[in-house]
Amino acid sequence: MDNRELYESYGGNYSETDVVELNNLSGRDSFVVNTLKSRFLNSDSTKSILEMSIGNPIFSRALLSTSESISLTCADISEPRINYYESTFSNVEIGDRSNISFIKCNFDTDLEKINECEFDSIIALDVLEHVFDVFGFVDNCYRMIKSNGILILRVPNLAYIKHRFGLLFGYLPITSSWFGSNNSLDAWRQKYGWDGSHLHYFTLPLLIKLLKEGGFSIESYQDAGANYQFIRSLLPELLFGNLLVIASKNKRSSIQG
Repeated sequence: MDNRELYESYGGNYSETDVVELNNLSGRDSFVVNTLKSRFLNSDSTKSILEMSIGNPIFSRALLSTSESISLTCADISEPRINYYESTFSNVEIGDRSNISFIKCNFDTDLEKINECEFDSIIALDVLEHVFDVFGFVDNCYRMIKSNGILILRVPNLAYIKHRFGLLFGYLPITSSWFGSNNSLDAWRQKYGWDGSHLHYFTLPLLIKLLKEGGFSIESYQDAGANYQFIRSLLPELLFGNLLVIASKNKRSSIQG
């Protein structure tokens, strides 16, 4: 089973669901939309966004609603999911549909086909832990983003206090979900893959180092959508369950050690 087949086994064959209103976005998605709205709302020029791994069509619609000058590209490895997205957007009033396009893309092998300096922003939420080549992915994000563009990236935090306590008592840190009954591997075996097919694990210091060596400057990080943000931000390495980083593209010089 290759990465496309595994992805489609646990979610790529997207089935039609009830339409959710834009104001019912998750806390994480609302944070991303509001971040981009604050940057692009008053822009006179078209701003291009790449959404990597499309999940909920409502999120994509909300991104388009941030500004009339948004051009959105939705990339995914799954053709059935892309087909579902296209049919969903064809049935929804979203203004000028020329502002949205879809590409079938394997994030390990196809990103180099995308032009340099193509996007003002790249959104990669819960993607990096699934790709085979972490360094290649970050390098391609740097290449595809325009000068002073931003990368919005989220991964699970392996060093989250919940995982630390579990490991202390001999439990595997689960950074996705059991998806089935707790401590049963049946759902993993039959559909989702080991730990939801997460291939890599990250902590905040190492994620920051990875992005900095990839040419990015870290603007901020948070556990967007989580409760008790103020308390969590006092010790993010320990209290953030997920790490959402906003990073801007620098002029790349030499790789730092």
